[in-house]
Amino acid sequence: AMASRSVDDVVATVLANTPSSSLSVPCAVRRCVGGSPGAVARIAEALKANTTIKFVDLSSNKITAEGARHIADALKVNSTIKTLVLNDNDVGTQGVLALADMLKQTHSLRQLSLNDNAIEEEAFIAMRDALQVNTSLENLALANTGVGRNLRHLVATLKVNSTLKTLRLSRNNITDDEVHSLVDVLKCTVSIRLLDLDCNEISSWGAKEIASMLRVNNTLKALFLSGNQIATDGVMVLAEALAANKCLKKLSLANTPLEQEGTRAIANALRVNSCLKGLDLRSCRISPEGSRHLAEALKHPGIVLKELDLGDNPLGLDGLGHITEALKYNCSIKILNLGCLHLAEEGARLLAEALSENTSIEHLTLWLCKLGPEGAKHLAKALTTNHALRCLELFSNDIEDTGAEAFAKALQSNTALRRFDCDGNKIGNQGGVAIAAALAVNNTLTAVNCSANKIDGQGIIDIAEAIKKNNTLLSLDLRSNKISHDGLGALAAALECNTTILELVIDGAPTGEGLLIRERVAANVKRHKGGALSLLLAHHPRTGAGSSAAVLPHDVLVAIARLFFNEKL
Repeated sequence: AMASRSVDDVVATVLANTPSSSLSVPCAVRRCVGGSPGAVARIAEALKANTTIKFVDLSSNKITAEGARHIADALKVNSTIKTLVLNDNDVGTQGVLALADMLKQTHSLRQLSLNDNAIEEEAFIAMRDALQVNTSLENLALANTGVGRNLRHLVATLKVNSTLKTLRLSRNNITDDEVHSLVDVLKCTVSIRLLDLDCNEISSWGAKEIASMLRVNNTLKALFLSGNQIATDGVMVLAEALAANKCLKKLSLANTPLEQEGTRAIANALRVNSCLKGLDLRSCRISPEGSRHLAEALKHPGIVLKELDLGDNPLGLDGLGHITEALKYNCSIKILNLGCLHLAEEGARLLAEALSENTSIEHLTLWLCKLGPEGAKHLAKALTTNHALRCLELFSNDIEDTGAEAFAKALQSNTALRRFDCDGNKIGNQGGVAIAAALAVNNTLTAVNCSANKIDGQGIIDIAEAIKKNNTLLSLDLRSNKISHDGLGALAAALECNTTILELVIDGAPTGEGLLIRERVAANVKRHKGGALSLLLAHHPRTGAGSSAAVLPHDVLVAIARLFFNEKL
């Protein structure tokens, strides 16, 4: 860990110069602050003179009210920053008062996130007054801030504010009574596009209020209601409203007990709804019979759904059979999550058969599905004929060496897959050698995650040799594989030849060969300059429940930050 003085020096170095690009610099700054007392003040002073940074994220740095005041003062001067993220920072009421005063005076900030900061009523009143005159802020995140008991102040804002488009209010103990006042104003307002009410205390009564809004509102595009207290009767009313709604594009009902009747109602709505593109039904107690209703809807020729999450539901083999049979006919679903379903070999076989015929699914998540080596073989065989799948996530399925070999063989001929995640699968050297053979000839994969396995020795050495020949791979994650000194040396030597890898994640402190690896990766990043982070982020899996995007090593982030500020590596 860096000493606080070193952290201050890094922050000062990063922000004291005029950058050639704002891309990813705030990410590097966030990783370097580390709670250093003078860091926020230095950032704020530098931001006053900076004219290119558009995104600042200082989450989880305990900047407190004092730090928030420094940032607010900087934004009164700086007119280029568009996004400010201060989540989990103990900014408190006084910090929010300073930010509200800033919002009254400036009209450049577009996004403000204050999640996980405890705020009192005085601060919400100040925000209300500020947003009644501010004409720039479009996205406001107030998850877990205490807004529930102060929602009336936000409602008053919505009556006059016409620029806010996104409201994130999850984890605020919002009740039915408070939802009633919010819904009333949303029946009239035309600005709000996304409303996040996840993990509150909304019951079926509140759901019925929301349904009444959906019947008349023609601007809301995304609605998140997961983790509330909505029962089947509330779901059925929401489904009826969904059938009539012509605007909503994304709906989350995760952790809502649909049961058979609720699932049937949602399925019926999907048959007639012509605009919904994303539906999250994770952990909704969908039964085999409920799966049958959904499957029939998925076969409907008019369905436009592109993203479907059915993870962690008791579908059973029969239910899975209904869904996989429907996927043979469906040509709209592009992103599918079946994580935490007990597929085993037979379920994998059913899914593989569907993938052999499906031409639309591009992203498939199968975390914790108990595939085993035999299930892996079925899915690997599907990759030899499927030309649509771009990302396959297989975290923790115990596919072992046999399964890894099957996938590796398929990847030698597959020309569609871009990202392959096989982390946490008990893969040893035998599987590592097979994966290396695939990397040596595959010219379409851009990201491979082999972390948390048992690859060492010859497996790592062969992967290093493959890297020398591969010129398309951008990201390789080998964490938690107990790589030997010789293995690190082989990887470092491989990077003398490879100029395309932008992320190679390994364990341990950056010393010796490990430091050499990071320096050479940073040199590759320098060759790509501003496009490096865009390339990496484009090939990481989507974020959200059930998945997680990796981050670059601290040293590489700092190197990139310095690069963007025209400082020598």
